[in-house]
Amino acid sequence: MTQMTAVELPAKSRLRVKAHGEVFTPRRMVDQMLDLVHDDLEDGPGFVDKTLIEPAAGDSNCLVALLQRKLQEIDRQYQRDRWAHESLFALASIYGIKSLEHNHQDAKDTMHEDFLHFCASRGFTCGPHIMVGDVGRATSGARIPFRPTWSHQSPADVFEGGVV
Repeated sequence: MTQMTAVELPAKSRLRVKAHGEVFTPRRMVDQMLDLVHDDLEDGPGFVDKTLIEPAAGDSNCLVALLQRKLQEIDRQYQRDRWAHESLFALASIYGIKSLEHNHQDAKDTMHEDFLHFCASRGFTCGPHIMVGDVGRATSGARIPFRPTWSHQSPADVFEGGVV
């Protein structure tokens, strides 16, 4: 099997550079920049909630790299039962501003894909919590398959076992 190597191009086109000032920052440069703020955004106290705002997000390679780093640290620093909760807050702490609308959806999709891959590879899901059931027909004491996957509340405050 042949292994393909991704080639990072410095710009999509000369016209886009000239018209929009759009250039591509290679991953090694992104990593060097993020290394400068590692202690604050990836490892220090409260790093999960530390906010990054990228005012020129472009293809979001800086945002994606930061999300990947935060998720790696969550994996390393937290117990498994905290991964879903903390990873969602890591995703929510990263903001980007994009001047070109066509890049906007690509950037969101890339971040969502990385986040969902992190979740799936660790055995938990993150998505709409919609199930098939008829609560109106459930008799008192009937069990429905409901268990919140994460909550701001303590485990003692959530539905344990889903008794109607």
